[in-house]
Amino acid sequence: MTYPYGPITFAAAMIATAVPAVAQGEADASRVTPEQCVSIADRVARLTCFDTVFKTPVPQAAPAPAPEAAASPKKDAPIRRLAEQMEGTRGVDDSNWIVRYRPWHTSMLVDQMDQNRLGTLTASSRPGDSEARVEAVDVFMTMKEADISPNRAADDRAILMLSCENDITTLGILLPKPISTLQANLSLSGDNRSTFRLNWRDVENGDVVIAGRGLESIETIKAITGYRRIQLQVNYPGGPRAFIFDLEDLNNRLKPLKAACHW
Repeated sequence: MTYPYGPITFAAAMIATAVPAVAQGEADASRVTPEQCVSIADRVARLTCFDTVFKTPVPQAAPAPAPEAAASPKKDAPIRRLAEQMEGTRGVDDSNWIVRYRPWHTSMLVDQMDQNRLGTLTASSRPGDSEARVEAVDVFMTMKEADISPNRAADDRAILMLSCENDITTLGILLPKPISTLQANLSLSGDNRSTFRLNWRDVENGDVVIAGRGLESIETIKAITGYRRIQLQVNYPGGPRAFIFDLEDLNNRLKPLKAACHW
């Protein structure tokens, strides 16, 4: 026997024939029996009949999960790479400033001994121009965080960095994790609790901040040389953290940086 309707249409016709309409438009399926559904040859129509008899809910497809927002691409981080490279040379018990020089137009970092040698070579090619030996380099200084617990992971520490790069002085701090809304959440103070009013700026992914450039940083560096220690408090969402740096012998160690940046 063939049916003039497709399988779904046929099932609907069967049910419509067997189930009269009732008030409020609701179908009374009590007169349709499972035996009647069994007699339907088409598989889909038979299942539709059983669903009607037993009032089986039709499963709904789960909504597709919303696509995750694409993570913002991170900026290049040359300052962090440089500072971590310098700190990687620090001995376990070394609490002194690490100072490195980078001759202009190169990517080579050298220490004081190599810089003296390079400076001598430069001076020999330009007699009488001894000032150029200092001025033709960038100077970088890093200080590790003080009072660090032995259990603190290496990537959970802050670094203080002073630099003269391209004749511009900068005071920067590398944080272990990013912070937003810098002006409200960063506070730098001396060991007598005096607080410095600084125009903090994010320069690398929220975890490398600087106290301005040029004159702003110069004035700040001049001010902190009068302290034995400084403390940076960061108000992270999970709670505040304080990062402490020793400034022993800073005034003396600053001489190459000051000469390179002419102040």
